Parts: sequence; structure tokens; C-alpha cells
Amino acid sequence: MSTRRILTEDEIHTLLHSGSTSKQSHSPANDQSPPKQADSSGTITPPNPDQMLNIIQTELRHIRQMVSSRTNLATTSHGSPLKFKILERLTLQGFQPLTCEKLLSGLTLASDENTAWQQIIFSLETQLPISQDNILDHQGIVALVGPTGSGKTTGIAKLATHCLLRHSAHDIGLITTDYYSVGGRDQLCTFGRLLDIPVHRVNNSSDLEETLAYLSNKRIILIDTPGISHRDPELSEKLGFILQSPKPIKTILTLSATTHENIINEIVDAFNYTHLSGMSITKIDEAPFIGHVLSACIDYQLPLYSFTNGQHVPANFSIATLDKILNLALQKPLNFENTFKKNAESVRC
Repeated sequence: MSTRRILTEDEIHTLLHSGSTSKQSHSPANDQSPPKQADSSGTITPPNPDQMLNIIQTELRHIRQMVSSRTNLATTSHGSPLKFKILERLTLQGFQPLTCEKLLSGLTLASDENTAWQQIIFSLETQLPISQDNILDHQGIVALVGPTGSGKTTGIAKLATHCLLRHSAHDIGLITTDYYSVGGRDQLCTFGRLLDIPVHRVNNSSDLEETLAYLSNKRIILIDTPGISHRDPELSEKLGFILQSPKPIKTILTLSATTHENIINEIVDAFNYTHLSGMSITKIDEAPFIGHVLSACIDYQLPLYSFTNGQHVPANFSIATLDKILNLALQKPLNFENTFKKNAESVRC
């Protein structure tokens, strides 16, 4: 593990009050200060104090996170070296402290690490909720909700394509309520034309009610919703149509695996306004781990429906199963192309 040099008190004082070139010398190999820039006359200009303050704050946050992480592990492990190793392995996969405690709850760990790790995997198997309702065979209305950029529109396109493989274009209805984003709406309309499935644009609750009545003969209706920040004060207003619908709507939270672990709970709490039925994980290919998202599934008991690992339609999509998710959680690579081919072959059979 590489070591990070910690700024001394004198250095911090100098950086905060630097109105001229610092007189303190640094070792070139260890100097963490941003490079000084020369103006057109060749005069060296000292770094902006605001930039220096940002650097210091980032350093302090990093130190606090490292200390807090180690302290939490040491506290939870109760001085047991084996338990500490197990907790460290879990946290390296992104699992959150509260979830780690749940996975360890009631367990008497074996004396060797391999057996103890198998106990943890079994605990994960029993506590991680996986949807028993295959979304591709679902009959009804499904809406994908989630923050901007979480992959809802592409997720709708992938779902529609896989439903098309199992059923027919006449069985599928597509609705977009994303009137805030022209790009997202046009993207879904383009997918609809390629799949020969009309995309219906809805702007309010009355439009939705009429459209659902018009599509009442469809086997499954997929709704693309606007991307909204979990801190948007108008979130409930923008997604209120889901609760106002005369017909039940299954809402699935689309959550990117790249989402920072510190805000996942905020996101789930905000979108739970729509009475979430479960979760779909996206952009797994862009994230180093998915334990933090699985922690939310366990903590909120939100069944996992599906996951995606790229932009390709329909290849980078898979229905969630316990084996696949455990492989991903433990960083065993999956061959998504082969997974899709097997799914397609089973449909043809």
C-alpha cells in the first residue's frame, strides 16, 4: 500500500496564508502542493489559497475515512484477528459496516479463514433478497425510477428487447414521462422505432391514465421516468403520477454501481416515496465493487431484479440470480455475452 504524506501544522499555516512564494522547502518526491504557474512576464504566481484549502480538506477527509474505517473494523471484530480479516475482505468489496454486522450476526466463525468465509457467503445468500418475479415474464406495469444518469432509459430499452425475445412487439407498451430531458425521450423513441414498438409521451397524470387505458391489452407496459436528484425538493411532485395511477405500478429503483456509498441511503429514502418494489443495478462494468449497493438491498430488503454492465442493447443485461450476484460481489468475472446467448437460446427453445 502506498503511503500518503500528511501535511504538517506549519505547512498548513503557510498554505492558508500564502500571499507570496512559500519559503519552506519540500522534497521534490514528496511535495503535494499544486504546481506554481508563471504568467506571461515569467513571474511565478503562488497557488490560489482556495485551491490550497481544498487540497487540505481533501487530505483531512481521506485521513478521517482511513482512521474511521480501521476503527470500525477493530471495534466490530472485538480483537479477533480472524474476524478482522473477514470484515476487511467484506469492506474491500464495498459492504457497509451495518451490513457487515448483519452478516456476522449469530455466527460462530470457524477457526480457519476459508471456512469462516464460506459461512459469510452462506449468510449473504440467506439475507440478500433476489426477486422471484422474473421481470421478463411480468404481466402489468413497470416503471424505472432513479437519479439522473443512472441508466433508466437504456434499461427500458434492454428490458423491451428481452421481452420482445420472449413475447412479441404487440405484447409490449412503452411510455416516456421524461419530458425534462429531450435527449432521453428521443433516445427511447429511437429504440422504439428499431423494435417496432410505439413510444407514448405522457406529460401529466391525466395523460398517463388515458395512455394506460389505451394500452390495457398489452402484456407488459414499461415506463421511463425523469432523472431526478434525490435532493430535488420537487421529487414527490415529479413522480406523483405513479401513486396517482388508477392501476398498480411496480417501481424499480435503477441505481448505478458507481454511486458513492455515502449517498446510497439518501437515494433509497428519497425514491421510496414511490413505494419501491425492488432494485436494478447498472454500470457494473464501471465500478470496482458492488457491495455498497447490495448493502442497500439487504438493509432495505429491496429485491434485486436485474443488472447491467454496459451500454450495448441487449447484450449487457441479465436477470438477477443469486449465483450471478455472488460471483459479481466476490469479483469473479462473468461472461455477459455468453449469458445473453444462453438466454436467447432458451427463448427459441
